[in-house]
Amino acid sequence: MDVIIAFLNGVIEEVFIEHPNGFVIHEKESHVCRLKKALHGLKEAPRVWYERIDQYLLSLGFLKNDADPNIYFKVIDVKALILVLYIDDLFLTGEDDLIARCKKELASEFEMKDLGLMYYSLGLEVWQRPNEVILSQEKYAIDLLKRFGMLDCKSMATPMEANLKKLHDVAISSDLVDPTMYRQLIGSLMYLVNTRLDICYAVNTLSQFMCETRQIHFVAAKHILRYVRGTMGYGLKYTSCEVLNLQGFSDSDWAGCVPDRKNTSGCCFSLGSATIFWCSRKQSCVAQSTTEVEYVASCVAASEVVWLRKLLAGLFGQHLEPIVILCVPGNNEARIASLDHQLHVNLPHSHWHESGHNIVDRQLKYRKLGPKNVSYNPLPAVNSKTCHDSPQGSPPNANKERVHEIEGRNQSKVLAFMA
Repeated sequence: MDVIIAFLNGVIEEVFIEHPNGFVIHEKESHVCRLKKALHGLKEAPRVWYERIDQYLLSLGFLKNDADPNIYFKVIDVKALILVLYIDDLFLTGEDDLIARCKKELASEFEMKDLGLMYYSLGLEVWQRPNEVILSQEKYAIDLLKRFGMLDCKSMATPMEANLKKLHDVAISSDLVDPTMYRQLIGSLMYLVNTRLDICYAVNTLSQFMCETRQIHFVAAKHILRYVRGTMGYGLKYTSCEVLNLQGFSDSDWAGCVPDRKNTSGCCFSLGSATIFWCSRKQSCVAQSTTEVEYVASCVAASEVVWLRKLLAGLFGQHLEPIVILCVPGNNEARIASLDHQLHVNLPHSHWHESGHNIVDRQLKYRKLGPKNVSYNPLPAVNSKTCHDSPQGSPPNANKERVHEIEGRNQSKVLAFMA
């Protein structure tokens, strides 16, 4: 649902303005006007609007989530209703009768526009089927390729080359390029990462060259666009499950950044059938051993665990079991470092000791992946026929026809997305 002229619903205090042009009262030109309602453009307008909608939702019996103040929920007769507030947009999920009742209550207080079932919002496509929800940014990816003139480019099988050292070694002799276009491209790719965790690491790596952009960096960014060209239909598929287990995976490289010898940590968490959180970020400290590297990576994952536990437990007040974080074989040193409080004193970066505290509080636990679950070989090239439901022997211009079909919003079925 969309609130019409939302900011005008906020009640503001002690704000005065000059007479608007054409409304000056004779013999009172020196007077000022006191606002009773907020106006668009005032810096106080977003705050007073949030205070107004927050008070009204709480009066309806909603409870605010402690982890995210924009998530509200309530349970009536074992039926749940969740409301997500994003500025002037409200997203409702739950039982149909509770949603209908909430819509009437909101429409009685604010001027609302019912947009119906959610299928597109902020570049995110939502496909809702019985017992499953599919999230994708296919239209956004097509617009991105059009913007940078890469819609008809040749697709690539991987988002970037495995040898990242070239980005630093060859960059010295490479020519400087206009950083404005590069920053626009990386910023657009950052938004695409919202549903494409497969390009998260590549975008994070290239985002480190914003200040001194060279030709090889721009070529590497176009490499990601070529990969997106062949995988436009990828997204996230969530199916209904009787048991929802939240578990994560944590890992890190060793001195992956050549200039400063810093490492890159990565973690992801899945809930039920698909991933709900992922990140790849450069560590802020220079580790002196692989034990310290993995320890810092595990602490980054532990910080996210605390927030996810608070978010999920705060919705319905349920007790959560300790969340499992999987580590690759050989990373047992990080697990020992988390459990051994004496080692905390020896590690120089004491601000990373949140992982051990969370283990003591029984919020998380580490588990080693088995040899069968770990592959040390490079990933093979992706076969597009396994990711798309187009039949074998498709014509060469099938992708172009598909682009026009998406633009017209006349798709007859949803592609099979990567879960």
